[in-house]
Amino acid sequence: MLQPASLPNLSRISLKCEATRAIPTFQEFSNLRIVSFLGSSHRQELKPFKDKPLPWTGLTYFQRNYEVSIQLLGLLRTTLSYLWLNVDVACLRDFTEALAYLSVLETLHLFIELKGLSPSLLQSILDSPVRGQSNVRKVDVVSICNPWTVMSGHPFHGDPKTFWDWLLLRISNTEELRLPFVLDSTMVSLRNLRKLRRFYCGYTILYHLREIGFCSSLQELTLECGAVTFLMLSSETVHKLAITFTEAHAIDFLALKWPSLTTLKLRLTFEYTSEPTTFDLPQLREIEVDGVATVGHYSDPLAGLGPVQGTVLGTFTILSLVP
Repeated sequence: MLQPASLPNLSRISLKCEATRAIPTFQEFSNLRIVSFLGSSHRQELKPFKDKPLPWTGLTYFQRNYEVSIQLLGLLRTTLSYLWLNVDVACLRDFTEALAYLSVLETLHLFIELKGLSPSLLQSILDSPVRGQSNVRKVDVVSICNPWTVMSGHPFHGDPKTFWDWLLLRISNTEELRLPFVLDSTMVSLRNLRKLRRFYCGYTILYHLREIGFCSSLQELTLECGAVTFLMLSSETVHKLAITFTEAHAIDFLALKWPSLTTLKLRLTFEYTSEPTTFDLPQLREIEVDGVATVGHYSDPLAGLGPVQGTVLGTFTILSLVP
């Protein structure tokens, strides 16, 4: 179908066919750098391909032949800088071992298929030793399973924190981390991520986050949580905070807890509050508030926040507040 002689400058390609049917041809394209193997609806027999290094710098692999993806990583050890991968939990141990050999990998988007995780399989994963540290800098983790099952902790058979500790220990050089959720009463441990500079969690966090304070390099923090959880948070190094509050409560932004904070993005998802929000942040230069919270007896533009107190701000932007 594709002839290297007629497409000598081809540098990027995306296909839905089974990967091993295309790899032997792709190995002949000397300028090919970015390759995507998307999901294929047809089951096809796997074909062998040559075990020789590839010059690809970017790989997206969304197929269910997980062993093929791990074999591919072995051919990309010195070139791959961007990886978007779907991996079954049964292959997770082999994947993390392969990950340690990708010497120039910068960005990893990891889709973990959690279906079929049994207690014995989980234990075999957790018992495996660390066989090297990955150099990846940016990590985005997505879990593929029923979200209600995930929130109950069932896929991890009562031990979700140990699972996440195991995974994060293998990417300890990560500087930017995005996680899909934090389970009830379980905070993903960040102690092993000494170089972490940016942390994002897009699901509501319900319990303790004290380990944020142990991240001595952390500069940016994006969270969704209840106000009570926020009261437990503090960081001497964070200068940019984006936080979504899911419940009405008195909220205090204090210099004692956030001495370096210069930029604050505040989002409110509740509809009514009579509780005050106060600011005492001498370093703050910019604040953006987005929400629909209303308080009937206020008529000024900050009515949705309740009374606001604090220092002079360099920039103050209010979005979508209903007075």
